[in-house]
Amino acid sequence: MNKPSSFQVIEQGGGLASLSHAFLELAENHYPDFYDSLNYTIVELGDDLIPLQQNRLRDYNSKVKWINGSAYESSFGSIEGLIISNELPDAFPVERCTKIESKIKQKYVAIEDNMWVEVWDTPDDEVLKYIGDFNISIEEGVEEPINLHALRWMKSLGVALNKGGILTFDYGKKADVGHWNRPAVQFYGKSDERRAANAKDDDLFAAYRYPGNVDITALINFSPLETIASELGFDSVFTGYQKDILLNIGIAQLLKDKVDSFHRFTSWQEVTELEKSLQGYEDIMYLAGHYFAQFLIKDIPTSVIQWEQPDKDYRLILPKVPIQIDGLYEEVLVDMKKIKKWENHLDLKFPLQNGILMLFPDQIVGSLIYSPDGKNLLLDLSKPDIAKSAIESAGYQYSSEA
Repeated sequence: MNKPSSFQVIEQGGGLASLSHAFLELAENHYPDFYDSLNYTIVELGDDLIPLQQNRLRDYNSKVKWINGSAYESSFGSIEGLIISNELPDAFPVERCTKIESKIKQKYVAIEDNMWVEVWDTPDDEVLKYIGDFNISIEEGVEEPINLHALRWMKSLGVALNKGGILTFDYGKKADVGHWNRPAVQFYGKSDERRAANAKDDDLFAAYRYPGNVDITALINFSPLETIASELGFDSVFTGYQKDILLNIGIAQLLKDKVDSFHRFTSWQEVTELEKSLQGYEDIMYLAGHYFAQFLIKDIPTSVIQWEQPDKDYRLILPKVPIQIDGLYEEVLVDMKKIKKWENHLDLKFPLQNGILMLFPDQIVGSLIYSPDGKNLLLDLSKPDIAKSAIESAGYQYSSEA
């Protein structure tokens, strides 16, 4: 884009400002010329989130402004720059369709006897047009989400963006996303909200009983979005798994450098902070199987997008810490039920090599190490002084605050 003097970034759905803070911090520290040209706008529908975002971004007040409104209804004027979002269109309201007795049906909400009920009936014309236009397969026993608002959103962005790109991260795939015998929308939320609603993850009526207090999401079919974008003059330079776009931009080398730095640390706090960072990458790279990315550009030659030659075989291996175990054992039993992250794991047997037990940093403080038969407690790492001694013996400076 020839380094414009003003580069606009529009983030839709700012959440707790984690993405915007990382973006601005990276630009300020590593790309000062780009940072000087940067104007960052957050589009946020949640009134209660804007003050939290403003507090998180207090060091960047001169760079950021807010639009309080809906992502698919807000007007931006003319934009040259980048529009980004993370887990946005999956939160839009969707229609739900299936096939019953060989006929396409749409789910509606009604009230009977003063109670919310869901009923299947004839689809409205807009839903049928979407199904026909984008060749959506509607099958018996499968609910397919029809995200009309996502189309409106993409059309509004296409009109607003004169030159630049749209980068979207979300759950879904480039195809129909319905699953056999599973609702087209999923219910999530904090544990206290689930208890209040007396609901499991598939109890969508909790959302009717507690509107606004539960998180409802639907997988995104990226194919219709790509079709609409093409009609609006965009080129698709990437639509696929997020791990693949990360590999394309060189994340493998970044992770290798991070793992290498692990072995240079002497502070236990540095070790645990790096482990959390690496676990976040591991989740994105390998555990979030439906996490997709789409990168669209307009009025920019596709040849300017230079990808790395990705190492498709790269696998992030999280580093471990050596713990000395006394006794002539070839393996030990590790009880991690006192560690919140691992509390649901059964007691696990770990091999020893020359009396050394290798554990991830977050498996250490709180673990109980037993003989293979589980009868003898060899090391009680739930005791702060013993955990401190074991960590310092591994070569790290330990503080209980870590």
